[in-house]
Amino acid sequence: MPKPPQHTLIWSNDPQRYELQTQGQSVQWFHSGDDSAFSRWLEIHTAFAFVGQAGRLSVLKEARPRGSSYWYAYHKQGQRTRKRYLGRTDQVTFARLEQEAQALTREPVSASAAPRPDAPSSELKGLLLSSKLSVPRPPSFLVERARLLTELDLISAIR
Repeated sequence: MPKPPQHTLIWSNDPQRYELQTQGQSVQWFHSGDDSAFSRWLEIHTAFAFVGQAGRLSVLKEARPRGSSYWYAYHKQGQRTRKRYLGRTDQVTFARLEQEAQALTREPVSASAAPRPDAPSSELKGLLLSSKLSVPRPPSFLVERARLLTELDLISAIR
């Protein structure tokens, strides 16, 4: 069971602002145009839940090997989780979060992701089973070492 997010950013219609909650307690408020204060908050945090006017998202900052980090939005619908790139910290604005929340919540589940209702369950089980029982293809970068394999076979035969 996933743990609840430590920080949640929630849109409030009555005062027309975003309320930042940490562990269920209100700690800060942002107005729609207050992106600079929000950007400063983002600089020191790595994850939060977003509940906006257009939908819900989980937002995570992911580090990259060269030292930079980028924000991504995640939305789970049924069994499928969708991921969208948000950008660097300065690119993550309230408008961008609302835009991505709308896009991810309105995006239909693809036909390939959902099982066909007319397909018999035995057919679906057969597809799953055959994929689990077949030997995967070796990667294209694999280097076969015949001499090493022969020596290993000799060593294992001796033991």
